[in-house]
Formats: sequence, structure tokens, C-alpha cells
Amino acid sequence: MNPVCETDISSPLCQQWMSLVCARCRDLFADAATDVWAAWWHDATPAFYKDVTEMTVYDCEKLKHLLELQAAAYSPNQIVVQHTEFAFWQKLALICIYVVILVLLVAVCRRWRKKSYVARQPIDNEREELQQDSSTSILPDETAPPPARRRPKKKQDFKTWMHRMCRPIFVHNTGALHRRQQKYEQNKQLQRVVNERNIEKWTKARHKEPKRENENNETKENKHTNESSL
Repeated sequence: MNPVCETDISSPLCQQWMSLVCARCRDLFADAATDVWAAWWHDATPAFYKDVTEMTVYDCEKLKHLLELQAAAYSPNQIVVQHTEFAFWQKLALICIYVVILVLLVAVCRRWRKKSYVARQPIDNEREELQQDSSTSILPDETAPPPARRRPKKKQDFKTWMHRMCRPIFVHNTGALHRRQQKYEQNKQLQRVVNERNIEKWTKARHKEPKRENENNETKENKHTNESSL
């Protein structure tokens, strides 16, 4: 409660403060019914030390709980559950626990994917024994091709996985670069042809314009001569 109300609850200041708080909390509770993020932040300031205009839904909940505690003190038959508030370090510890669980899930998924990838690898058959005739010697045939050496398998790490997953996005192969270059050259050549045609059309129109003006002047002169003769 307000410190003024703790000394004298019947004082005009306390009654005025209580009426303002009731009106403010009524509006906040009405708005909080549709607002999911009404009180997502951490605010440990006691509600009765705040201005009424700065109160939030969380402050109204605190005051409501304090009123329930005071009512339970006057009526011993009523039992009020004490709500322990989370401290700031407790919230940070909870966030760290969530992050650790997420990291463990990612590690387990990576481990499972690695095991499944190894299980899908084809199993090499054992090396076939050289067929030897009873009449030949025990030494192997020199003309036979040497057995293929198996390359050591590279270790799959996070850098290799990122390189394999992100390379198609940022890097194009040589064929794609050649196709893009050819398309660019074709568009450039087509633009050059269109520009040449437009230039030719404009030059023809420029040459035709003086002829057209001369013809118009001649028709005007002929018209004037005919009118003067009449």
C-alpha cells in the first residue's frame, strides 16, 4: 500500500490515491486481456513507490496480492498462497539452463546424423584371394593390377559441414559462370543491334524532314500563285 495509507487509511490523500489506482488497474487489466506482452520485463520496484501513471499490470498484480495478504491477516480462516518472485539472477540462470539444453539437443542431433551417415556408407568387401593354379608358383601374378589404396577418411567437423552446406549459396560452379557470361554477351549484342536499328531509323527520318519542309513550302507557294492569278 501507499505509505500514506499505512499511517491513516481514512485520510483524503489515501482515498484519492486508492481511487486513482483502482481506475488505473481497471484499465490495465482490460488492456492486458488482449495484450500478451503486457509485463514481460523485470521490474523489482515496489508498486506503492511509483506514480499512478507509471504503473503496469505487474504492479497491479502486486497490489492485488498485498490486499489479499492484508485481508487474510484480518480473517484467519482465509488462506493466501505466498507467491515467491524470481530474482534477476534466477531469471538469468533459467535462461542459461535453456541455452545449455538447446546446445545439448544440437550436439545430439549432430551425433545422430554422423552415425547415420557412417551407417549408410557401403561396406567394403574383403580382399579377394588370388586364384592360383596348382601348377603355378605360390608368388602372385605380376601382371595383376595393384590393389587400390583406400584414402583416409577426412574428419567431419563444423567447418567442413558449413563449407558443404553454404558453398552452393555463395559459390557458383564454372559452368554456371560461363552460362551467365554467355547470356550477358547475348544481351549486350542484342542491345547493340537494337541501338543500330534505332540510329538508322532516326537518320532516315532526319533526312526526310528537310524534303518534307521543301514540299510544304512549294505547295504553299503554288497556292499563293494560284490565288494571285485569280
